[in-house]
Amino acid sequence: MPLTRTELDTHLAHIEKMVPEMLEDRCAFPRLFEDQVEILLGQLPESEYDYALSQLDTIVERSGYNP
Repeated sequence: MPLTRTELDTHLAHIEKMVPEMLEDRCAFPRLFEDQVEILLGQLPESEYDYALSQLDTIVERSGYNP
């Protein structure tokens, strides 16, 4: 069953909380983050993709990650 917007926001918040730990190895960060994104997107209806991707971009921006 696809996630609701509320559930999606909860998952996004969880991913954002994980970012500092993922950034401990800056070289591994892109793959670790991508793994979380793939899991999340697999649970979404297509209608929520744009919203989720926008929120994920914001999470990366706030993280300060700069390859």
